[in-house]
Amino acid sequence: MTRTTYLSPVTTESAIIHRLNISLFEGLSNYTTAANFSDYDFSYFTESPDSNSSISKTPTFELAYLIRIITLSTILVLSVPLNFIVLLTVWRQRGRKSRVNLLVLHLTIADLLITFINISTDVVWFCTVAWLAGNTMCKLIMFMETFAMYASSFVLIVISIDRYAAIVHPLSVRAADRRCKIMLRVAWGSAAVCSIPQLVVHELMSPSFNPTFYQCVDYGFKEKYFRLWWLYHIFVTLIMYVVPLATIFACYSSIVWKIVRRTNGLTSWSKKPGKTTLRMAAMMAYHVLA
Repeated sequence: MTRTTYLSPVTTESAIIHRLNISLFEGLSNYTTAANFSDYDFSYFTESPDSNSSISKTPTFELAYLIRIITLSTILVLSVPLNFIVLLTVWRQRGRKSRVNLLVLHLTIADLLITFINISTDVVWFCTVAWLAGNTMCKLIMFMETFAMYASSFVLIVISIDRYAAIVHPLSVRAADRRCKIMLRVAWGSAAVCSIPQLVVHELMSPSFNPTFYQCVDYGFKEKYFRLWWLYHIFVTLIMYVVPLATIFACYSSIVWKIVRRTNGLTSWSKKPGKTTLRMAAMMAYHVLA
């Protein structure tokens, strides 16, 4: 069977899980989807209909979609209870007023947005094949999906910076708490601002040979403003993936280096290498996870 990819629902395999971990800081995160970048074969719009070509065939439900639906539904079923377990844990410790709890809370909220918006939308989209929600919902849902992914990535940046600052450049508890809250506001605000282009880029379109088959794509924007479209994709890749990964790597590398140097200065604690190594491992686990 020829696999038709033209204007099919978004391909999610390339980035289904940005992070799946429910450690203290990370919870269950991050389903990411290619929905916001319209990975459709745009020749579906531009090629002339040909009865002998799959270009002129409207996509229909097939086995590949069923497999994706099952996969995404499994992630959905796992994500919801695990994230709510994290929320329940934070709620039970609400009296502590800890920065750790605050960071976990914000990351879990971002993860739940991804779960309920990104994953749920794609499950329905794979079921219907075509986009049935109209142009307004096309723009709004693409905005919300991108917002959720940006929010999760930016909160991870905040967590990394907070851990780095707490170990390498410690401040008073009050000053650190104030800095953390400011960074979280900036993270959520930046996620909203960075997602605004989705309201312009995406729109409802249909191929000329099947005007009743609609999809939510960015093809029209690409055709009119290709260079701007290309730059926007570069921007999204850098801000959503490259910058967060680089920040996390830099922060935790600095943390490890700081702990190694601090541990090397504690040679008087014990002359036994085993005890020194154990102490270093315990310090690393405490600072990174707590």
